[in-house]
Amino acid sequence: MARIIRIKNNLDSQAQSSYLATSQSSGGTSLYVKNINDFTDNYAVQIGATGEETAEIQIISGNPSGTTVNLLGTLKFDHSVDTPVYAIKHNQIKIYRNTSGTTTPATEIDTVNITPDSEFTQYTDVNGNSDYWYRVSYYNQYLSQESELSAWIQGSGFTFTSRAKLRQRIQSKLYDAGYIKDDETINDWINEWLETMNNAAVSLREDFSLGSTTISHGTDGLGTITNSDFIDVRRVWFTTDGESYYEGNRIESNEYMPSDVFVNTDPKFYYHRDNVIAKLPTGNAGSASVLYYAMPYILDNDDDELPLVMKPYSNSFVNYGLGQAYMLDQKTELAVNFLTLANNDLERFKLNITPRGKTGPKFIQFTDSTSAEDYDYPFFF
Repeated sequence: MARIIRIKNNLDSQAQSSYLATSQSSGGTSLYVKNINDFTDNYAVQIGATGEETAEIQIISGNPSGTTVNLLGTLKFDHSVDTPVYAIKHNQIKIYRNTSGTTTPATEIDTVNITPDSEFTQYTDVNGNSDYWYRVSYYNQYLSQESELSAWIQGSGFTFTSRAKLRQRIQSKLYDAGYIKDDETINDWINEWLETMNNAAVSLREDFSLGSTTISHGTDGLGTITNSDFIDVRRVWFTTDGESYYEGNRIESNEYMPSDVFVNTDPKFYYHRDNVIAKLPTGNAGSASVLYYAMPYILDNDDDELPLVMKPYSNSFVNYGLGQAYMLDQKTELAVNFLTLANNDLERFKLNITPRGKTGPKFIQFTDSTSAEDYDYPFFF
């Protein structure tokens, strides 16, 4: 079954630009711009903003001089003075496909020209399948230079709660879908709200955002946690023989004396540095299994998805993004409405993520009978 791939044309939002110093007629072979500093021989330039009917891409011929940028081809359209000219570098898109997942390199199946008069360059894989995986890159055919490959996308498309889909959902609800050209701006809003949701979850459920690792320690008892998302130790089990594990109890570095006696069956630990823990007693090398509080999860790639517990609240991400967009556009009333909707979802999320027991038609919090010192109050943010 054929698969249609749409690649967003947003190179103009990322490129340096200038403006036409004079109007240009179709058939011309030169551009006269106000500043040539951003233009280079054999680089692609886009005349006009993406989505405009007369937007086109040309290739520079020779190094620009004065205010003149010579072209390899001829202009297709007339362009008025002050039309933006973007140094986009690439003029084509390479399409890659993998029929067996994402663990092996993809195979190039075609190269197509960018269509700047549309928000997207569209490609149809007539031999496609929903189980196939695709990647794309930008390409300059005259310099044989290729950008980094995009994230993988399955033939069935991005999932409803992926970063790409969340961004698309925000853009599709704006009055002007092309108002915000830079996708990274919307990506930042998505991750801002993800941080807010994550902090709310951690403040209510202690074990929400955890990571795990195993570290080694020498006879001095020092072990380093190298995970980049590490914040603080939640629990640590020590072993000196790889078979018997004992939970370490945390103490402060000034809570013991050199004359104090410790045993491996009841180990203690303290922070030697920010990410280095020190086991007591010393004298035996071993390892530690560490459960730790982790930094908030970030959607780095378009195919990254929301954490499982946040997926039912994906619309709050859309509303937050719309609120930020309308605030930026100085449409304050609309901005407040959408931000209020987002915060209402946040309150529902906080209510539902709070630990609770189910007892019939109502929910109540319950605990086992325990002593006062057994309570652990999870306040972190």
